[in-house]
Amino acid sequence: MRNKEYTILAKALNDLVVRYQEKIDMLSHNNIHLIREHPIFLSKYESIFDNNFLKFTAKCLYRLIYGVFALIFSLRNSYQDNKISKSVNNEDNLLFISHFLNKSILGKDDFYYGKLPDYLEGKNTILYINHQNKWYKNLNEYWPSSKANRVLLSKNTNIINELFLITKILFGFFKYFLNIFNSKNYINFKINLFLTSTYFSNSTLFNLRMYHQFSYYFKKAKVNTVIFTFEGHAWEKLLILASRRAGVKKIIAYQHANISKFQNSIFKFHNIFKTDHVLSSNMHGFEKLSKVYNNVNLVGSMRVNKKNSLNNFRLFVKNKQFTCLVVPDGILSECINLFSFTLESARLNKNINYIWRLHPLITFDMIKKRNNFNSLPKNIILSNNPIEKDIDYSSWVVYRASTAVLPAALSGLRPIFFPQKGNLQIDPLYFLDKKWKKFCSDAIMLNSIISKDIECDFKDHLNNKYLEKLNSKFNQSFDLNHFKRILIETN
Repeated sequence: MRNKEYTILAKALNDLVVRYQEKIDMLSHNNIHLIREHPIFLSKYESIFDNNFLKFTAKCLYRLIYGVFALIFSLRNSYQDNKISKSVNNEDNLLFISHFLNKSILGKDDFYYGKLPDYLEGKNTILYINHQNKWYKNLNEYWPSSKANRVLLSKNTNIINELFLITKILFGFFKYFLNIFNSKNYINFKINLFLTSTYFSNSTLFNLRMYHQFSYYFKKAKVNTVIFTFEGHAWEKLLILASRRAGVKKIIAYQHANISKFQNSIFKFHNIFKTDHVLSSNMHGFEKLSKVYNNVNLVGSMRVNKKNSLNNFRLFVKNKQFTCLVVPDGILSECINLFSFTLESARLNKNINYIWRLHPLITFDMIKKRNNFNSLPKNIILSNNPIEKDIDYSSWVVYRASTAVLPAALSGLRPIFFPQKGNLQIDPLYFLDKKWKKFCSDAIMLNSIISKDIECDFKDHLNNKYLEKLNSKFNQSFDLNHFKRILIETN
């Protein structure tokens, strides 16, 4: 999608969010919340700008039929009751909204908040949005020494509530349908037609379930302060509405992921969606958010490793660790894309090792089911290690949109971006000079970049002036005292 098309789309969708700011059923439509410029997120909108109108309407009809059957099929699990753990506190001083990505998180520090919930006084709970099919009745047994309570939301609600939510979707569909006849111009007409055709979907039902379960939780527990991961998703706005209506005193948004060049919906939390505080995990995010909001605080990130330094990087030069780290985004197609690319490179040069890492949302079993990665050469390493360990063994990092490139680049690894033609810029390090960061579109080019670094004995790595710029933008460790002061101010 081109820049001009993206701008038109963003404005139209943002206007709809403002119009529907108090209508839960309309806000639950994922497609009116344009998160960012990643081609995976934008691919569903591409047909809007297709000149072939018949082809566009055919796709809309297909999406509509598919969505209706998906909703009907979703009822297969609605025999289950709405599950909320029995370990709910009567009162929560601070409720952390986090994500249950897969079972590997059990017993470990939270992926987003680290040990923060245990560092704070009072009764605090981590409420997990379930992104997996399995449900755990009691999460606390996996963290026996933790002070924080843990509650997992269900993927389903009971049959009566499911039918009620689907009825709301049906009424919402007719509201979107009426918009078609009030379109201002041809592109606006196509956007409205697209939104109508995609409103029936599991994602709409998921967002309505989230609102229902947030409201249900607030009835069971009196919550003083809510803090949630802040990216601009539909469920975040619904959480704010549920919190306000339940009488939650303060709402805090915590930006944890990198803010990209064309990020959109994270900057649209105004009026009824306004939070009491916006927390930023790094200076880059702080500068971006401060241009839009006046209640932004830089608190840093629990995931920052202050040991990242060029001095540590000299170790691999001494030991000649010829290894390339590969860090795809938490999207299956992105993993297959990057892994296929680096697999070809690994077969061309067997003297270079490639460490494949995954976002917690993806597993290697999922990758193998979708592609023929069962027979891999010995220089491909499937890693479940902490990222710090993989960084210690590596000299280069291949990436696209994953923010895992940040700690790698901060440690002196040369970043190598894998672009795709015809798409908007999704590089988290878009501001870096090409003299250090490299662009690479094929395996031969990747091997050439690696070979040149080896030939010059990693001279560029050891004289990397760009580390200082990265360090100032992204290497802010968590300031617990500042966070505590914010909590005192908001209570």
